[in-house]
Amino acid sequence: MQDEFIQLPPIPKDEPGEFVELVWLFAKLRAEERETVLDFVKSAADGAPGRIMVTEYAKILKNISLKASPDIQEFTELTRRLLGHLFAQACDMAATVYLNCIVAGKPVKETSGELALDEDLTRMIAAYYQKKAQK
Repeated sequence: MQDEFIQLPPIPKDEPGEFVELVWLFAKLRAEERETVLDFVKSAADGAPGRIMVTEYAKILKNISLKASPDIQEFTELTRRLLGHLFAQACDMAATVYLNCIVAGKPVKETSGELALDEDLTRMIAAYYQKKAQK
């Protein structure tokens, strides 16, 4: 029997462990399972009119979990955890920009430097909160 190997792409060392695990699990999937997952992700990311509603995606994920291989189940669960982690980080970042730029009145450039964030992203978040504060 011939050994099988998986070649992963270069991954920055500061990526969250969940992301690395997600890539690893995806690479371990059978080709048809990878294709199914990629089709699902592509259709979920498609902003075209007439796409399946979010509730339909939830049903698909639930059904995949019920009848899929253990690798797909693990991949689905890890994806859910990763998305939760990314959402929490995004909320934390937005809250920190709000506190620094809106509450403390620090300039965007200073805030982006202190937080090691892209200046345009910091400016966009601050502008959102400034607009909300004006209402």
